[in-house]
Amino acid sequence: MCSELRHHPARLDEMRNRAPSTLIVLSGWATVRPTRKPSRPLRLMADRALGLRDRPALRSAHRWMSRLKREVQVCVLSSGSAGNCTYVGDGHAGVLIDCGLSTKQIMTRLEEMGLGAAPIDAVLVTHEHGDHIAAAAVLWRALAARGRPVPFYMTRGTAGGLPLHVQPDGIEFVRPGDTVAVSHLQAECFPILHDTAEPIAWRVHLGEETVGVVTDLGCPTAIVAEKLSGCDLAVLEFNHDEEMLRTGSYPESLKQRIKGNRGHLSNSQAATLLGQGLSPRLKTLVLAHLSEANNSPTKALESALGVLHNRGVSDEITVHIGRQREALAPLRVGAFSGVRASRS
Repeated sequence: MCSELRHHPARLDEMRNRAPSTLIVLSGWATVRPTRKPSRPLRLMADRALGLRDRPALRSAHRWMSRLKREVQVCVLSSGSAGNCTYVGDGHAGVLIDCGLSTKQIMTRLEEMGLGAAPIDAVLVTHEHGDHIAAAAVLWRALAARGRPVPFYMTRGTAGGLPLHVQPDGIEFVRPGDTVAVSHLQAECFPILHDTAEPIAWRVHLGEETVGVVTDLGCPTAIVAEKLSGCDLAVLEFNHDEEMLRTGSYPESLKQRIKGNRGHLSNSQAATLLGQGLSPRLKTLVLAHLSEANNSPTKALESALGVLHNRGVSDEITVHIGRQREALAPLRVGAFSGVRASRS
């Protein structure tokens, strides 16, 4: 603990009384985290108490105190065969995972969810199907017009499969297994099985919190289960009910594609994957990419809750269902401070 704080508890009490705060211990030294932004005199007092008199040290300390108050927000803007897009950010940095809606819809839904001014520092692309990439070129221009162009991270295989009119200017290549820094966020991609050239899924890390978006995979794999086990919040595909698909109106060739090993996860396959990747970290689960023709929210929810109930954690994990035609209200995952997503 800082010697000046240790020997002058009255100074610590004075800082606490000047602004509602929480005393925390970080790496063996104490500091005060205000629940509202402290006044400039209070910040200077804290700087002197911590012995931070040079400007670089002050800036570093202020950045750390700011990060302690951050909270990850996850907003599934759309999920389904007509378009997929998810926002992950903390108010200081953020990313979109896929951009299968029109740029107008992406911006409108962000605005409706109170995220109109949220930073977008990169777009993380999973694969080249239109319901995941359709807005790329227009979105790149729109984001560039906001002040600076942003990178669109994707594999070479995905980039090679993009129609010319969809290709954004800011493509940055990744390989499955890569991790890229997006401001203070870390975006990690890993391989999945799907009927495209080089598909990937993404996890976004902020401090101790991890958000995973895993859809469009034909069957559970060990690497996907491993990555799922490290998530605090997971967006996971529950695409179709096997019986509904079998008896539905789709052509037989399309049915075979959907249920193939490089198609989409059925409810039962997703439940198996959830069971394989379930860990004490998971607190929030979003059922995603539900087929409107071959699934129902009730059937998907029954499959997911069955696994959670059998494992005795149904009261510990909040389950939501992603929507196609409207955004899901932002889900909050505590970052650094240990705050968890609220129950619903």
